[in-house]
Amino acid sequence: MANITLLSDLGVQDAAAGIVKGMLYSWVPDARITDISHEVTPFDTVQAAYVLGSAYSSFPKDTVHVVLVDIFAEADTLLLLAVYDGHYFLVPDNGILQMALGDSGVETWVCPIVSGEHPYDAWMATVAGIINGLSTMSPAQLRLRPLAIEPVPPAEAAVAGPEVLCRILHIDKFGNVVTDMTRDRFDMLNHSGNFSITIGGDTIRKVSNYYTDAIKGDPLCRFNRRGYLEICVNKGDASAVLGLRIGGIPNDIKIIFE
Repeated sequence: MANITLLSDLGVQDAAAGIVKGMLYSWVPDARITDISHEVTPFDTVQAAYVLGSAYSSFPKDTVHVVLVDIFAEADTLLLLAVYDGHYFLVPDNGILQMALGDSGVETWVCPIVSGEHPYDAWMATVAGIINGLSTMSPAQLRLRPLAIEPVPPAEAAVAGPEVLCRILHIDKFGNVVTDMTRDRFDMLNHSGNFSITIGGDTIRKVSNYYTDAIKGDPLCRFNRRGYLEICVNKGDASAVLGLRIGGIPNDIKIIFE
């Protein structure tokens, strides 16, 4: 049975995500499909990479992870098949793969798109054909063209003088705001052990382990299971309380290491 995950920016307001699943069930008879998310902000490859990198390793080896985010960014966007850590990835060549997995140890091939009246249908028919092929053959036996993918810099908070400016990678259902500050980088910059995080008029001066380390309704920060710094509010929605948004909206999250 083919274990397949789906990650997309299609949303759930209309039938698009359901149509994609219907195609896969029609063309991959033994498919078992799990939705990672269809709520990636439209065209946001950075958020998609964060979500993919967070989720894929929770699935069994040999799972095929299908990513449908900003797949037509360019007229000639390539469909890539990649193998990493015992998992398969079918992704557009728009940087998501490199940002999610890094550049080391990823084997990548180009999948020629089959012809079709509608580009999306042709894309999904190719995806289904590759998945069916992988049930009996290795990627090398599929006679695909190998591709050395171009490195893409990881999402990383920007240093501007004494300040570190953080970008938002993701906002979860509870309003917890995931920034691009990693634990490793935080520890490297935090020489004195003293820091302040400012978000508008709010200031945080310690890293918490639990949401309940702060008074109900107060902001806090913590490192999530992937090692990224989250801005949270105990029993509240940090994105709403602090006015933080994703998707190209300017935010004002600054860390000063003293």
